[in-house]
Amino acid sequence: MPPLAPGGPYLLKRIVAQFTSLDAEIQREASSQPLLRVPGPGMRCIACVQDEDDGNVTWHRACVLGGDTSPESTSVHVKCVDTGINEVVNKDSIRAVKEDWTNVPVQALSCVLHGVDLACDVDENAVMQELIHTISNHDEPTFMKVVKSSHKGSPLVVEIFEDPETTVLLYQPLVDSGSFIMESEVD
Repeated sequence: MPPLAPGGPYLLKRIVAQFTSLDAEIQREASSQPLLRVPGPGMRCIACVQDEDDGNVTWHRACVLGGDTSPESTSVHVKCVDTGINEVVNKDSIRAVKEDWTNVPVQALSCVLHGVDLACDVDENAVMQELIHTISNHDEPTFMKVVKSSHKGSPLVVEIFEDPETTVLLYQPLVDSGSFIMESEVD
């Protein structure tokens, strides 16, 4: 797969199309990739992850975060770079990643919402599910403003807007319901 060309108005659509194609290729070919016998922190890999809800198994591009590297150890801690999820997986499900599978940009970035805190009396999991639902069901492209970034691995601090012309936060309904408290309201 050739590297992504920079620029252009349809960059996001091209990235999504390339990732969709890449993911299908990974699902077909990952199990035939060589095992990583001694996966070490920072190593790129493909990790086989089983869904807790339905038991389905999928392969993900990942980075080894750590784990016991002794021959007796059976598990490794990885971060799936396209979902942002950390998983503990069996060492036997860690495979080498093909070099051309690294050409498509990672699909997840660690972010925190700028100036937002959870109300004390809310179910954190329910609020996060509502946030995910709100973002994923927004029919138009969303616009993210990076308020603060760091080159030291800290998450990006962001605001997410409904469109580039307004200052309406995409997660404003969560603020209005009292689930999110804006920093200015805390002072």
